[in-house]
Amino acid sequence: MTIEWQTISAQYCAKRDSTIPESMKLKSVAGMDALNVTNVPKTCGLLTPRELELTEKYDATGLADLIKQHKTTSKELVVAFCKRAAIAQQLLNCVTELLLDEALEQATKLDEHYATTGELVGPLHGVPISVKEHISLKGHTATASFLAKVDVVAEEDADIVHTIRKAGGVFFCRTTQPQSLMQLETSSRLTGTTVNPFNRKLTAGGSSGGEGALLGIRASVMGIGSDIGGSIRSPAANNGFYGFRPSTLRLSRKGCQGAVKGQESILGVVGPLTQSARDLNLFMKACMEEKPWLEDASVVPLPWRTPNLPAKIKIGVMRNDGVVTPQPPLQRAFDIVLDKLRNSSDYELIDVEPYKHKYSWDLISELYWLDGGKANYDLFAKVGEPLEPMTEWIMKQPTVKDHDVAGVWKLVAERDEYRNQYIKHLQTYGVDFLLCPAGPGPAPKLGEAKYWTYTSVWNLLDLPSAVFPVTKVDTTLDVKDESYKPMNDDDAFQYHTYKPEDYKDAPVGLQLVGARWEDENLLAALERLVKIL
Repeated sequence: MTIEWQTISAQYCAKRDSTIPESMKLKSVAGMDALNVTNVPKTCGLLTPRELELTEKYDATGLADLIKQHKTTSKELVVAFCKRAAIAQQLLNCVTELLLDEALEQATKLDEHYATTGELVGPLHGVPISVKEHISLKGHTATASFLAKVDVVAEEDADIVHTIRKAGGVFFCRTTQPQSLMQLETSSRLTGTTVNPFNRKLTAGGSSGGEGALLGIRASVMGIGSDIGGSIRSPAANNGFYGFRPSTLRLSRKGCQGAVKGQESILGVVGPLTQSARDLNLFMKACMEEKPWLEDASVVPLPWRTPNLPAKIKIGVMRNDGVVTPQPPLQRAFDIVLDKLRNSSDYELIDVEPYKHKYSWDLISELYWLDGGKANYDLFAKVGEPLEPMTEWIMKQPTVKDHDVAGVWKLVAERDEYRNQYIKHLQTYGVDFLLCPAGPGPAPKLGEAKYWTYTSVWNLLDLPSAVFPVTKVDTTLDVKDESYKPMNDDDAFQYHTYKPEDYKDAPVGLQLVGARWEDENLLAALERLVKIL
């Protein structure tokens, strides 16, 4: 007998809910019905003052230092962050599984090791880490939010999970992603919709949206996500923290689940989402010290190098991609950052024109689905899984079609030619880094994240890029320009859907882009930049 897809979803969600102890379940408290629920962890009574301090005051580097100084234990941190993640799930629908028992077991072993030997196992010793669900954990399902995959259990950890465990990280929570992983929102038939903690009418982003909501409400200090079109950077921008898309092949993707293996037209990457710029570097350095190329032959054998930045950094400023004009909060965020940089003798600012960004979307949206989406449609059909509206939108882009081998070769050649053209374009400006939007506006309203190009162009070009928080929407300052005339349909959609009151409290971030495989320099430049903001 075929099981209805609704039954599969209900069973999966019931299993998820069973991982949250009764002691961590919310009672009715003030603020639970608000749009902005970031204050609920403080007021709900589930967290002690000590647990509030540990979850709100420190980044991952700070927590690692506390453990090193014997001022906390991994076990204490696991309990605090599991409590906060349980709260986050009940408010935001961002968790697929709480790993309380496993995390406590690992934390206890790490605490005992440190107590008896006086040695830390690695730079992340005892720090709680969250991880996106499609990144395999041994003994757990990794569905990529396909209902047809709910019974597929991972036999091994994904390489990135193995690497972070060796560095001392403790996995305490798994987080939501959208149907098929291909949304800048997080909505699936498996777990429903994940929402933004600052305004629950807005999206937490996608596809690492569970991580976005979790870090946004400070229920994690460091998470692992993946990015093929903005899936780390969109959640970071939408929820007010830091996210990094590394160059491809710096970190292993082995063990990350999806619809199909072997797709190399646009490579996805795994990467960190963190509460500070320095934690991005902490994550990458910890991974590189484990030499991931020894476990995965596809990883470039390139150790984490000492950054080499010029005394005066040339920042290319790209306020607009020539297709969609950023909404007023993004414009103000640019003004804030540029005013700071202009007042510093350490920076030279150079305006940079975008290069064929509309073409970049037509190209990458075709490269995503070289089989016309057949692998995805086959998985949906297995259990009668209906498409989510945002999944249907991306899979029905005008460029999507089935390709023969010659068609694939032609398209990949176009990709490579565009990369070469873009690099030559940037070389004419002589800039070290690009400053640009992380999206057309703050977190979109649910069902409206339909413009990817501010992030996806850098996936197409394979340039490392990092998002950082700047400000929040101010309904008084971020007024709509009623005289503006949209340039095209995409621009008109972003213009007409913007009303400042709809985005109250929403974080606003920007994006810094570097040169391929010079990830170290990009993160060093980011740390320098955020210090003057």
